Amino acid sequence: MIIRSLIDRLTRPIEGPSKVFAIVFLVIFVVIMAVLFYLNSPVREISAAAARGEAGSQYIMGHKYLYGCRISMVRQDYVRAIYWFHRAAEQGNSGAEFMLGEIYRDGQGVEQSYEQAAYWFRRAAVQGDLDAKFSLGVRYHRGQGVEQNYEQAAYWYRRAAYRGHLGAKVNLATQYYFGRGIEQNYEQAVYWYRRAAYQGHLGAKVNLANQYLYGQGVEQNYEQAVYWYRQAALQRNASAEFGLGARYRLGQGVEQSYEQAVYWYRRAAYQGQVQAKANLAHRYLFGQGIEQNYEQAVYWLHRAVYQGHLGAKVSLAIQYLYGQGVEQNYEQAVYLTRQAALQRSASAEFNLGLNYLQGQGVIQDYIQAAYWFRRAAAQGHEGAQENLDWMYEIGLID
Repeated sequence: MIIRSLIDRLTRPIEGPSKVFAIVFLVIFVVIMAVLFYLNSPVREISAAAARGEAGSQYIMGHKYLYGCRISMVRQDYVRAIYWFHRAAEQGNSGAEFMLGEIYRDGQGVEQSYEQAAYWFRRAAVQGDLDAKFSLGVRYHRGQGVEQNYEQAAYWYRRAAYRGHLGAKVNLATQYYFGRGIEQNYEQAVYWYRRAAYQGHLGAKVNLANQYLYGQGVEQNYEQAVYWYRQAALQRNASAEFGLGARYRLGQGVEQSYEQAVYWYRRAAYQGQVQAKANLAHRYLFGQGIEQNYEQAVYWLHRAVYQGHLGAKVSLAIQYLYGQGVEQNYEQAVYLTRQAALQRSASAEFNLGLNYLQGQGVIQDYIQAAYWFRRAAAQGHEGAQENLDWMYEIGLID
């Protein structure tokens, strides 16, 4: 209809720019239609082959419908995708079996079913599909659709890892590290983390750095730990940024530099790494690598406390107690100290005992003071034991 309308317009006695525009538009339209016809020729051929029962073509059609294809003018349609994948899977196409596993795992166009996902992953895995082996291992690892079984998880991870699957290498290394479904073996953990790290896996780089840092499965080597932390940190991994900051603070594997420690702590803190927030706060508190600033220290302590950091609660309570970087507030100091003490921080228990002993933020209460000193002393806090002995000596408690 569009072409006929343009032809009718062209046959009219139109002169000047209007006729030129119509001719140009018609030429462009014809070219676009020709290109689309050319691009769709393979789709029509694949569709015809799929209808004839060719499993490979059925798999391709399923893939096109699953994700949609603008160039081929195929709209996303989960129902048709599942139809074609099922037809291909019935003929033993491992790719289609794997895709059905993913569809059931994610509930795309069907009710989510880990049981069906595990079923199709297994069918593809026994045919050698690499991703299916890994995915089946994950199902056993998490107990999704099958009974949780770390031995089976390790079995499938290993089969995929030996064939080069990156995720399987990392997961197998973790199985070895924690001894899940397999005898704990730090050397094997290092072996697989290293292989994954050389393939660029971010988490593997961090884990390998940790192995070098603590000498687990490999000779302790701070320089190698720094190397791998840096590799991951340059990819903006928060844990690696924190680890690198800690190495600079302690001078492990690098020349000690509080300035560099602050730099890496800050990068990690802005990504939400809670320990980095607490450590950055302490750099501000003590003026290490940065100008001393109690307000900034309080700011970062608050952010760490919000994430539940125990040490940050103790430090922030002290800031409120002495009014450093924040208005002095004994009640807030006691509140934070109590929160930390209830989490069995010996320092917090000791400090809370002092609050009760001196009546700071609470009504003076020697019995409560002794109670918290005892709790801290039981954890080996020497100051708490000394205060407890003193209270007995002068008769404040009996």
